[in-house]
Formats: sequence, C-alpha cells, structure tokens
Amino acid sequence: VYKRQPVLLLLPASRRQELRYLLPPMARGLALLQATNPRLEALNVGVGDQVEQGQLLGWFAGRGKAMADMEVAQANVAQAEAAFRLVQAGTKPSTLAAMQEQLKAARLESSWANEESARAQRLLKDSATTQEDVAARRHSAEQAQQAVLRLEQEYRAAAEVRAEDLAVAQAALQVAQAQRSRAEAEVHLQEIRAPITGTVLDIRVWPGEAADASGVLDLADLRAMDVVAEVFETESMAVKLGQMAEVLVPGLPQRLQGKVSLLGHMVKKKSTIEQDPVADIDSRVVEVRVTLDETLSLIHI
Repeated sequence: VYKRQPVLLLLPASRRQELRYLLPPMARGLALLQATNPRLEALNVGVGDQVEQGQLLGWFAGRGKAMADMEVAQANVAQAEAAFRLVQAGTKPSTLAAMQEQLKAARLESSWANEESARAQRLLKDSATTQEDVAARRHSAEQAQQAVLRLEQEYRAAAEVRAEDLAVAQAALQVAQAQRSRAEAEVHLQEIRAPITGTVLDIRVWPGEAADASGVLDLADLRAMDVVAEVFETESMAVKLGQMAEVLVPGLPQRLQGKVSLLGHMVKKKSTIEQDPVADIDSRVVEVRVTLDETLSLIHI
C-alpha cells in the first residue's frame, strides 16, 4: 500500500534532517470534473496495475450518448464531403452529352420553324395564304428560338462550376467538421485515460458511484522517487540545487543516493513528528525535494 514513509537525509554542510515523507514525483489523482455525467460506468484497472500513457482506464455514464453523437457527426462530414466533390466535379459527362443532343434538336426545330415562317411570308404575297397562318408560323418560329436560348443557357450553367456554389459547399463541410471535432471532444471528456505511464496506487471511485473533485484514482510513475525534507532555516542557505544527498530509509541496510531537485521558497513551521517530544518542535524549516537515483526495487511502498 502506498504511504508516506519517514526517512532521514544527510546533506553536506548540514546536520541530519528528518524527512517528512517519501513521494513519487508524478503522483496524482485523476480528477475529471468536466464530465457532463460524473457517474462512473466502467473501470478497467485495479490497484497495482501498470498502465501506459494514453491507455483507456474507464469511462463515465455519458460516454454512450457521446459516442452516438460522434457517429452522427462523422456521417454528416462524409455527406458534406460527397456534396462538395459533386459541386467541384460539376455535371456528369453523360448528362452534358444528353443536353447537347437536346440543344441540337432544338436548333434544327428552330431552323425549320424559321423556314416555314419565311415560306408563309412568300405565299402571302401571292395571296396563297392568310394573315392568320403567317402570324401562327411566325409565333412558332419565335417559340422555337426561345427554346434554343433556354437550352443554351442551361448547358452553359451545367458545364461550368460556379465559385458561389463551391463556397457554399465548402462552408457546409467546415461546419460538419467543426461539429465532429466538438463531438470527439465530448467523448474524450467522458473517458478516463492515463496521462502518464505508471502504477495505479488507489481507487477512489468505483462503477456506479459519482466522481468529485478528489478524482477517480491515484496514478504515479514509481520508476523514480522523491523525498521531501524539512531543513532548518538557519542551514537552508547551505543547500544548493543539484547537490548530492544521501537518504536513509528505516528498514533498508544501505543509503540511497540522490540530488536536490527543488528548494522551497517559504519558511514554515516544522511538521515532522519526532520521537523526542522536546526536540525542535517549533523550529522554522524550508522544504527541500531530493530525487533518488536508485530504482524502486530497493524500496517497499
């Protein structure tokens, strides 16, 4: 079981100082306060399990809905991409060929209608037809010409890709992609993934329970350890960053080697409990952190 274990620290130019506790430098509780539903639904690890960075450790009750929303968002992106490609590619060649045939037939019909209108005009001069027949044939020729103009306009519109259509299709695609990113982010909020490679030290919340600010579990990288010392204020000036230090842990026959990795900036009241009830209880101290060189095979936690 992980616990804070008192040790002793030997620093050059300083007398023996009693350390407050032994601490994994990356110990942390996984607090996930942004989950929309804080009730834990699944937990895939137990105390003592080794996990890799990014590994899925469990998830909250809202993950199912978030996954469904993400699938809908992905489908919307696929649909928007297909629509954009259609606009970008323009009209199919087979459709353009059919429109060309319609235009060709309309032009032939317009030519024939014009010839019939001209023929009626000649017949009218010889009194071989009536004014009504001439007007009807001229009207047919005008309608045929309008049909040609309409088909020509439709063909030109189909043959070119308008910049406005591309802009609209691209904007729709960007909206769908943004919605997908938001759905993916919601899924991540519902998942518990290991931020580091390490060991599960404690489980704080079990499936069916609601998580709070204390987090779901404690995870630490136990490949390295720090010790935190309370060095007397009068002797703290002799301690420097990078300075070598020896650590004595009760129960271990050998001394552990380490380096000073952090110097505290605040002077505090000593919190270490001494066996001697009158020994420097009210002394003012500065916290010093020492990172050990030895592996944890030498330390029982």
